[in-house]
Amino acid sequence: MSASPGKDERRPLDKGAAQCRETAKATDVPIVHRAADNGVPVEHPAPEVSRRPAAPREVPTVAAMFAEAASADGWAVQCTYARGTKIDFRGRPGKVVDSIAVRLRRGPDRAVGVWVDGAFTTGWSWRADPVSIPVAVKFRPLLALVAGAGETGQSCHEGDAAVAS
Repeated sequence: MSASPGKDERRPLDKGAAQCRETAKATDVPIVHRAADNGVPVEHPAPEVSRRPAAPREVPTVAAMFAEAASADGWAVQCTYARGTKIDFRGRPGKVVDSIAVRLRRGPDRAVGVWVDGAFTTGWSWRADPVSIPVAVKFRPLLALVAGAGETGQSCHEGDAAVAS
């Protein structure tokens, strides 16, 4: 890994995520997040385990039940596992955590629920056509969103190839 960019190469915080990606490409740093206190790029280590299909033993019970309910309501389901550092409130690497994402797709509708170290942390929902901005949702609204479609579906591990990231 190369060192952080020099002072003349720093970009202001208001340039957004695209600028962070460009900084990462220019400096050969795998992922760069901006520290909230001074705008200096902070190296973020690569994950210990990159996203991959989750093994049944890795999926928390509530996440597995959520995936099964979504599948029963006609959603294509994919459960993924990753292990890496969280990002703290200042944009710096935090502790190493295990995460499970339950990714859902039904027609143009998309949703994802994320469990970190076994506890639900966040959910998102959006439409692919027409494209919409993802909306953060808590667990109960996410569960309500997936209810009410058809009767066919698949379990968390049968649908891994069916759902695009």
